[in-house]
Amino acid sequence: MGMGAVPQQWRVDRCVYEVIGQGDGWWIDVEHPDSLSVLEATIEPTLIRQGVRSLTTAVLRGENRIVTTAVGMHLRGIELFDGSVAHGLQFGSKHGGGWCRAACGCPAQRTHGLRTSSRRVASRSSSPTSTSPAPASGSA
Repeated sequence: MGMGAVPQQWRVDRCVYEVIGQGDGWWIDVEHPDSLSVLEATIEPTLIRQGVRSLTTAVLRGENRIVTTAVGMHLRGIELFDGSVAHGLQFGSKHGGGWCRAACGCPAQRTHGLRTSSRRVASRSSSPTSTSPAPASGSA
């Protein structure tokens, strides 16, 4: 079994399953500097309440689930630069050696009143099987 592979029985025991997306699409790179900048401004009230002075990759990979949930909820269903909705979020593993993805669910679930801002966020293009990060671009 290759590096990064998880045995099927381990996934079954922990209810962790492979997610197969519908075609190519975008995964939001929450660790890209443009994303961090937009997110810091957008979820500032939550960051202040949690005592977070600056949104960094350390915060995103940290244990404060109030902050990480606020990030996920803000980005879930947000309109990207090309008018599409992302498949989900991509971020580095705090344990090192790879990328993690949080899938947002089916498109119908992602569009029910969840667009909280007209800001567009940095995202990366990635096929469902791609593991290499691509440069992100975004605008506020």
